[in-house]
Order: sequence, then C-alpha cells, then structure tokens
Amino acid sequence: MKRSRFSLFHPLWLAAALLTGLMLALTMTSAQALPDSPLSPSDAPGGISGYLYEPDGTTAVEGGWIDIRDAEGQPWMGTDTAADGGYSIANLPPGEYILRAYAPPGSPYAASQPVVVEVLSGQWFPQDLLLTEVGISGWVQDSGSGARIEGASVVAHNEDWSVEQWSGTNITGEFKIGGVAVGVTYILEVFPPEGSEYVQLPIEYTAIPITTNVVLELCIPPTNVVGIVHDYTGAPVPGAGVVVFHDEFWRETAADEFGDFLLRDLPPGEFWLQAAPPWGVYGLLSSSPLTLVITQTNITLVDVGVVTLPQALKTVTGHVIFAGTATPVINAMVTAHRLDAPGYGDTPTDPTGAFTLSLPGGEWHLGAEPLPPPAPPAQWIFPGPPAWIAFALPITETEEITSED
Repeated sequence: MKRSRFSLFHPLWLAAALLTGLMLALTMTSAQALPDSPLSPSDAPGGISGYLYEPDGTTAVEGGWIDIRDAEGQPWMGTDTAADGGYSIANLPPGEYILRAYAPPGSPYAASQPVVVEVLSGQWFPQDLLLTEVGISGWVQDSGSGARIEGASVVAHNEDWSVEQWSGTNITGEFKIGGVAVGVTYILEVFPPEGSEYVQLPIEYTAIPITTNVVLELCIPPTNVVGIVHDYTGAPVPGAGVVVFHDEFWRETAADEFGDFLLRDLPPGEFWLQAAPPWGVYGLLSSSPLTLVITQTNITLVDVGVVTLPQALKTVTGHVIFAGTATPVINAMVTAHRLDAPGYGDTPTDPTGAFTLSLPGGEWHLGAEPLPPPAPPAQWIFPGPPAWIAFALPITETEEITSED
C-alpha cells in the first residue's frame, strides 16, 4: 500500500505512559526463517535464448527488442537481438515468464505474439519469436494542438481482455499493432507516456483490422490551482507535498525546485488544501488547511499564493532497534498518531536506525513499522508496541524528547 505523508489519524493501542525524560523504546521483531525442505526444488537460475524472425519465419531481425516479464507482469532485463536475430537472457530464477518481441525502428512489422516460457532450475529454454503483420496502425496526438506524442502505449483488446496486443509510439507518434484477426472488432486504448502530464479522454475507440491512419488522442487537463510553498523564514521548500482533499476525493502533487506547485483537472466543489514538508525533513510542520472552491473544471484557476510551513518547536529523537538486541533497523518508518486532536506524522530511520520527528505540541502515540518491500521474505519484521509521549505546555516553547537505546 502506498504511504502518504498526509495519512489520516487512527487510534493505536496504548502501550506505556512515559512523560518527561522519556526512554523511547521502539522495537521491531524479526521473523524466524524456516529451514529448506529436502523436497524443495533448487533455485539455481536458468535462461532463455532463441532468434527473432520476420513473419516469414526465416528472415532474421537485427535490433529488435525482447521484452520479458514475470508471471505477475513485472519487467525483467530485456535485450536487443544480434545481427543473426539471436538473443539470450540469463540469470532467471525458476518460474514462468512472458516474452514479447518488438520490431526495430523503421520495420514494416509489428510486435510478436506474447509467449509464456517456463524456466526450470539451472536450465536454458529455447524460444524463437516471429514479428507479425500490421493489422492496426495510426498515431497518437495532443487533442488541442495536434502535436504527435512519443512514448505513449496503445493496446488493442477484445471485451474480456483475453486477447491483447500492445504497441508503443515512436518519435513521430506512430504505432503498429499486429497479431490481430482480420475482420474482428477490437477496442483500442491509449495510455500516456510515463511521467507526462497527459491523461486519457473519455472516448471509446474501436478498430477492425486491417485498418490504417487511426488517430488516438490524449490531453493535458487544465490547471486549477497554483501556488508556492515556503518555510517560516520565507525560503521555498522544494519537494514539499501538497494535497487537495474533501470526503473521498484526494489529489496529491509535489513542489518543484523553486517550491512552485500546480494541480490539474479538479472537479467542481469545495476542497481543503494542505502542504507538508518533504518526507524525512524535520524542523517544519504541515500548513494550516486552506479552503478552495472550484466552480468549473475547465475555467476555474485559483492562485493560493504562498503556503507557509510553520516551524516545529517539538521534536522526538531516538533509534529503532530489533527487540532484545542493540541491532538498528535501518529501513523503518516511525509513525506518530495524535491522541488529543487529529494529527499524524512520520519519518524514516537513517543508516544508524536513528530518527528525528518534528511534531506540534500535544499527546502522541509513536510506533515503528518496516518499509516495503522486505527482502529476503524470511526477514520480515513486525512492529513492536507503540510508545506514548506528551509534550509539556506551553506549546510555543522549544522542547525535545530523546531516547537512548
């Protein structure tokens, strides 16, 4: 589950009441690894090798790309094909993989059909791949300017997604999809380039192979909110998080290197806006929530001006260790949940297991939990009980609570 610096308050189990001079013991327990079964298969890596051909099955394809993904769809290290069309992918743990070959630039052909390959321990599996004849082709463009969009992804699929063929767009925004049956209707979907501001339009595209000059569109939604995040000294805060929320709606963004931020495509309604310091930065608190009113998505532009992060006068420092040892946990998240009012804070541990957490005054529960993903699985760690802390009044005075483990 994705962590957010704006996570909502929820109660935690009360562990210990420790006030002034708190000895903060945030512990985590390591799971015990089970011994290997003598019947378990070996996990020695294997590999896949073969050749890429044109649809005729005899003409080798140089410079094609072999894409490989595991059974869960996660990508592994692919490779280019050599002059003779050959390729090899080594160091694959035993399991099922999905191979798909993509044509080199300028090729008149489309990607191969996906092939499932099972890699056995310590063995190489031969698998040749064939590019396909193009059944659907066209380009992806900006819905406003008509500019071609490079790096978009296009898929042709049937109703239940039991058949799907993919293509990326090249530098001129063009795509080519093969491996589709002639005369059959396919649904086309286009996905924005990774990291771009483009979004999909509410348009359903269909195509019946063989068809060409299909135009698919993406758009950059209108900007609704702009502003800048400063700290209490007036300096910009690069990387600060900004969230707009109301009821079930939640939209996050981050400030750029100058502290500027913008949010796009907000629906009409009344919202709260709040800024928070970058994760792991201490000495600053989240801003007070601001009220926003969006009347029309494509017209309203709200400039909230400067959003100020106040100084944190209350600080908790300490270490996270494995229970019963002095071994630090270097990949943990320390969380704070406020008890006497809504409030939340979190921070990571550093390479020594130490943490520094800035909070407003009040009464808090502190806990620690591992950051995903734990590796290897046998070393999963489980959070120990939270600690209870309370800052003394007045809240305008600087106060620090330190733990020594």
